[in-house]
Parts: sequence; structure tokens; C-alpha cells
Amino acid sequence: MAGPAGMVGAFWVLPGRHIIGETCSLSQADRVGDNYNGRAGHESLWSSLAKPASLFGRGYSTVPRGRVLYRADESQFVVLAAPEIVSNPESRHAVEMFYGLSGAEYRTHWEADPHYVAQPDLVDESDDCDGT
Repeated sequence: MAGPAGMVGAFWVLPGRHIIGETCSLSQADRVGDNYNGRAGHESLWSSLAKPASLFGRGYSTVPRGRVLYRADESQFVVLAAPEIVSNPESRHAVEMFYGLSGAEYRTHWEADPHYVAQPDLVDESDDCDGT
């Protein structure tokens, strides 16, 4: 497919604006109609990614995350992400650099999506009962 060289996929923004995630060229992306998406979902991708030791044992939903899509009918990339990513210029820049969207030739639309807000791990406190 001829077109933009930017990439799509699921991602996380770690402290220090470090990005981890899938980068998928449009020629390798999953396509549904005019929409291009990465091949992996957050949950399945999380287990296969190299992560800092501080994230071992943590679930995929405990870190702010998002997804980059491409809408060919609108000739634009769309970033759906946690509101704290969308509202932070440094995070936005880091995502744009990671996905090759930093050039002026790309139209990128940002949307805050509460689905991607980090949720704390659920803690099973049943073993902590000492009867007091």
C-alpha cells in the first residue's frame, strides 16, 4: 500500500516518557475497512514485551496506555489514549516519535479515552486477616 510511513499499535507510557509497545507498519497492520490497527491487543502484548524490572508482576492495565490507528478514509492517524497522556505535551511527543508521526506531513488526531486510564492492581487481602 502506498501512503504514510507512520506506524500503528498499542502502547504504554512509562515514567520518564519512555514508550513501550507494538510498532506495526501499515502494510503489516490489521485492516478492517479503511481502518488500520496493530496486530496485538494490550493484554496479549503485555506478556511478550521487554519491560523494566519495576513492572514485573504488574498487570497491563496498571500503566497509562493507548493505541495508534490509521483511518485511510480521513488520511489521518488517531491516537486513543489515557487522558493524562493526551493532555501532556511531552507524552504526546514521545508517542509521536515512537510511531514515526513527528513530521508535519502527518495529520494526527488525539482523543482521550477513559478505557486506557491506569487501574491499580487488585490486591487479594484475604490472607492478611489475623482475626483482630
